[in-house]
Amino acid sequence: MTSPLETPLASLDPAELADKIPTFELTSLNALLAYYGAIELASKGIKPTTDEAFLTPDRLRGLDSEEWIIVSVDIDLRDHTNPQLEGIEKHALTDERISDLGLSRYSSGKRDHSVTNVGKKSGTNTVEDVQEYCVERVAKWPEREPIQSVADEHPDGRLITAISSLGEDDDTQAQLENAVEDQYEGSSKVISTIRLRLDTDSLAEPPADEPSGNKYWPGEIPVFIAAAAERNRTKLAGKNVSDGDGVSKGDGTCSVTGEETEVVGAVEGPLGVYALQHTDEMFGFQDDSSWRQNPLSARTGVLISQSDSLVRSCYWSVGGLRVYALPYFTGEQTVEKAVFTHELLNRIRDDRWDEQADGDNQVLQVQRFIEQNKPELLDALRFYFITLRTDSAGVRVFFEEPAVTTLSVLNVARSHERVVTHLLGGHLGLTARENWSLIDPSATARQLAELILNRRYVIETLLEPYPNAGDYKDAATDPRESVTYAVLTGDMVDPEWLLSQYMRRLKYDRRENDEDDSNTQQKVKQQFTQLQTFAGAGILSTPQHDPELAAPPTYMTPQDSAPQEYGQPATDGGTEAIGYVETLSTQLSEFIESHPVLDEDTERQGAFLAGVFVSMVSKHQREERNISRTFMDRYDVGEITPSQLMQMLPKVIAKDGIYAREADELGSTVAPGVRHRLPEELATDEPTDWEISPVQFRYFYALGTAYGEDASYAASAAMNESNGNESEATQK
Repeated sequence: MTSPLETPLASLDPAELADKIPTFELTSLNALLAYYGAIELASKGIKPTTDEAFLTPDRLRGLDSEEWIIVSVDIDLRDHTNPQLEGIEKHALTDERISDLGLSRYSSGKRDHSVTNVGKKSGTNTVEDVQEYCVERVAKWPEREPIQSVADEHPDGRLITAISSLGEDDDTQAQLENAVEDQYEGSSKVISTIRLRLDTDSLAEPPADEPSGNKYWPGEIPVFIAAAAERNRTKLAGKNVSDGDGVSKGDGTCSVTGEETEVVGAVEGPLGVYALQHTDEMFGFQDDSSWRQNPLSARTGVLISQSDSLVRSCYWSVGGLRVYALPYFTGEQTVEKAVFTHELLNRIRDDRWDEQADGDNQVLQVQRFIEQNKPELLDALRFYFITLRTDSAGVRVFFEEPAVTTLSVLNVARSHERVVTHLLGGHLGLTARENWSLIDPSATARQLAELILNRRYVIETLLEPYPNAGDYKDAATDPRESVTYAVLTGDMVDPEWLLSQYMRRLKYDRRENDEDDSNTQQKVKQQFTQLQTFAGAGILSTPQHDPELAAPPTYMTPQDSAPQEYGQPATDGGTEAIGYVETLSTQLSEFIESHPVLDEDTERQGAFLAGVFVSMVSKHQREERNISRTFMDRYDVGEITPSQLMQMLPKVIAKDGIYAREADELGSTVAPGVRHRLPEELATDEPTDWEISPVQFRYFYALGTAYGEDASYAASAAMNESNGNESEATQK
């Protein structure tokens, strides 16, 4: 069987790889990012404790080789006491050449740590630009701190000193400027560097391989790698410190590795969480003392930076926010876990999945890949979720959850699938609707999980905090984010609060979007389906005074896992035909009895039944009498009060009797099976005190109006099915 693993780690000797895999626990975001950086370096054969770990060749791999060229300043240093400038040379940017350049580059600042420097990326580099780059290679880079300290302390530091002395010669600058003017036409983007002729026998740490074209690139010479690494360490300590000469470092314990060492605080992480552009976002995280709040060794900081190429694709966008989901495995970090982690990250980065997983959210793609190729690791699979905003105002973290599994998401998705099967199958009075994703019977659990992860699951039912505020996003108070993270983690959701958010959405849509009753009713059905899903999945908290709000529907119990059939048992063991009124009444009874939230509270049931009755009479007004302003139109479901309902209901009852008498075949009511169920106190003109909250009253009244709209259609469909006629209970 062909191995599914394509990561370079899979081809390395496990014994050799074990020496490159960190042993620290993945207990924080920094630890996870450092782990990513370490396994990325390991895939290139680099140990995280070496100076090579500070190099960043991947920063060049995305550059267009047709737009970019390399310009080298060639120097003969075989006699370091008498350095000779040989001129400049242009080279093609190739994958083979990238690692030779010894680039150490990070996103902040205009100058790279290494002697190799990447020119400006906007437009082309002019002749004057390239003249400046080349002069800086020999005149300025060797003079920077701490490059000079490396020149003084490294056994081969005399190479840097020799280049510095060459750069001090005024003739050198003129020669370089003339050479650039003669050989560079000014139509490319330029990476500038040096190449050296060397007497390697005189070096304490000579290059490992023979030179290409008798000259060595800086990435082949250990002293230049050491210089880039040392400058990197120094820049970490001074990063974002407001005082130009200040530093933020001290002796402490690295929060990732636990080692006692010099620590810094503001690392160059791929998410920019500790970037310090706006310290007000992180209380107490001041730039000159960040090492106390976020203590990291310089090597750990560089490992975090090295994770950039793996992390940058592990997100999806939702409403101006980025949602990152970083996969990892719990427990001891073995070679096998490192190999599969790197494989997953590379597949996310390159979007390499089988056709079956194509289109899935990356979390589901990861879960499927492990399930199919290494199922014994599935229980250890976790995702570090973090939602943040990244824009010109900086980085702000809104939600963070370090140990998400797919179990909770799939649990809710499967619960939803079961609710739709029972609730909207046409046997309880509600019907499904195509193109309404939460009440579409064709949606699979995996598709529903996709909706949960990309937030469509809550965008369909809830409203953002400030819907008219343009691009302003306050995710910290966004109910959609709160509910999504509850689903991800299995945390509890307060059902009373959830109902208030449902009503807020209904009220807004009616006012701002001028939605008709039909759309409002479909939204109510989606919300109720979601409410019962959460109850069935066990993520609704149980209110002390209204425990039935969190009670799961009866069809979610194991013994009721299949949809129930309706009709009276016949003597021959079959099902005898039943009539329309009996079917409608049976369905309504079953609907109420199946949902404790209605069955166990007479006031909620009363509000619901009133909504059903008003809806059915209004439907008759609209469809049979062409009345444009029906009873339902008199009061918005988002604002109606018990007092208003009880003032209106006697009028509805009176009209119902008139309509029924004028249509002889309807009997005594146009809402058969419903009118006689209305509580007696609802049929009077005197308001009574309701103990349920206004939110509950309005929501379950709204649910009743949605039920009343579907009731006759569902009853007809079920009656036909019971009588042996095929029927489709899904409305188009």
